[in-house]
Amino acid sequence: MPSALPDANVDTPVAALPGRRRLLRAGLMGAPALLALKSSPVLATNCKLPSGFSASGNLSRSGSKNCAAPAPLPSAWSSKVVSGSYSGTSITPSTTFASAGFNINVSYFAATDTFSTVLAKGNSSTTALTASVFLASITAGGGNFPNSTEVKKMWNNGVLGGSYAAGTGVVWDKPKVRAYLLYLTGQAV
Repeated sequence: MPSALPDANVDTPVAALPGRRRLLRAGLMGAPALLALKSSPVLATNCKLPSGFSASGNLSRSGSKNCAAPAPLPSAWSSKVVSGSYSGTSITPSTTFASAGFNINVSYFAATDTFSTVLAKGNSSTTALTASVFLASITAGGGNFPNSTEVKKMWNNGVLGGSYAAGTGVVWDKPKVRAYLLYLTGQAV
């Protein structure tokens, strides 16, 4: 009795379906565009905290900004004085850096140096970066931005002491603290 099914050992040409071929090509042409899509952060201060920054090994810059809303650069704080204090803080330009809880080291600042003096050291100064991130931490600290207590620990233990505990088993020295401060201010690391 002859079988109605073709012999499995015989190659039978299958007619190409033009519609199916067009659909396949269209799908393949759209693949690079689909792969190029990148999700955007939803939170306004989508910055890595010290534990996430070091645990991921991310000491490099990714994208056009490191944080969704990086801290202002040190030079930007001079225009942020409202009613005698820096916007959103009780810190005035004449408040001494030491009185805010930062240990003194004359290599970085004198006991009488004010926030205005420290911020004027420039956008690349570790001391000015610390002051800038500290002021920003008062207004945005917590959640996905370090709080002011952590910023003081970074300065006192990491910059001056050489060993800031950034996470479980992770210790930062001055260069790693500086890289993180640059990250938080949206600058190249």
